Amino acid sequence: MDSYPNLQDVTLLIVEDDDSTRDALGAVFETAGMQPLFASDAEDGILLAESASPDAVICDIGLPGMDGYYFVQRLRDHELRNGLMPSVAIALTGAVSDVARLRSMAEGFDHFVEKPVRPEDLLGLLSHGLRKRRAG
Repeated sequence: MDSYPNLQDVTLLIVEDDDSTRDALGAVFETAGMQPLFASDAEDGILLAESASPDAVICDIGLPGMDGYYFVQRLRDHELRNGLMPSVAIALTGAVSDVARLRSMAEGFDHFVEKPVRPEDLLGLLSHGLRKRRAG
């Protein structure tokens, strides 16, 4: 985990309805030095995003109630209205299709990742995305 020094103290919001997935991701990111926040649905995720302005977000597409697309639309709207730098947003899904991939990018996600996910892949995407974000 030492190969990602730019992840130290990064605030990461994880929006995932599956408890075991959410807990496992949280443990990985805490070990990498990140500060994870957790929500189990889009509504709670939006409230956390609006109050914490995370550097990065990982969001399941298939959330109960409002889905991950709704979440990222609201996130991007909040960032735009408040003059905030856009967070790095990664969509997670178990239902992979070209339509879902294209829609996730169109709605505002930066990356689209299939479950089950390898933690190293997420760490790499976050590290790269945050370097680009900081470079402007």
